Amino acid sequence: MRLLVADDAALIRAGLIGLLERAGHTVIAEAADAPELVAQCRRLVSGDGLPDLVIADVRMPPSMTDDGLRAAVQLREGYPGLPVLMLSQYVAPAYAATLLEGGGSAGVGYLLKERVGRVADFLASAELVAAGGVVIDPEVVGQLLNSRRGDPVLGRLTPRELEVLALMANGS
Repeated sequence: MRLLVADDAALIRAGLIGLLERAGHTVIAEAADAPELVAQCRRLVSGDGLPDLVIADVRMPPSMTDDGLRAAVQLREGYPGLPVLMLSQYVAPAYAATLLEGGGSAGVGYLLKERVGRVADFLASAELVAAGGVVIDPEVVGQLLNSRRGDPVLGRLTPRELEVLALMANGS
């Protein structure tokens, strides 16, 4: 896989790059803030093409709020085939919902940094998102479902469909 990795923490970014490259992937670009993430992706598109996956932190400079998330949504809208895996320290269902609603039909993921217990699971999640799948941390899915109980879309799901959604969130 050809990857673009974005995280403002140099040690986290270098660690991710090392893990990914040891697993046989190629990091073709990296970014330390949200504007650089967008610029690097545009540079790649004008050269060798879209990366196979963007892995980015939600909170990045310049404002240290949700700049990474907003950059990812912008990229997904501009490049609908671009898979994006977001990493976060925060259980923020609104962030996951924004990413899911943010355009594009490619794979998408939202993982909590502290809940990734095994490197192999992280790598499998990255490969699944790159292949067009969806990976959302189960705790985030649970809160998202609880916050949207009255949502008309969720209200149309049958009890069995809700059960299957919960199982999928837990990786079953």
